[in-house]
Amino acid sequence: MCLSPDKGAGGGPVGQSSYRQLNFGLVNLGSFAGARLQNFSIVQDQDFGYMVDVNLSDGLININQNWERWHYPQCYDEKCSESIRD
Repeated sequence: MCLSPDKGAGGGPVGQSSYRQLNFGLVNLGSFAGARLQNFSIVQDQDFGYMVDVNLSDGLININQNWERWHYPQCYDEKCSESIRD
């Protein structure tokens, strides 16, 4: 699913200030002068969770399944495939 709010909304208050407080040890994001937040993702870390990707520059939001947490049985014969369909 892809939603597209007003294009060009990138780098609003969240994009311009919040990331500057992040310091991951090896990388201090606050040290990048003139930088702005362009993309970010939010992931539900649970079975059958979702992932939301936000592109602030283009005003796009993509909502997808978090494939790492969607579990499907692997079938190698017809009997297994039929049991999943039921």
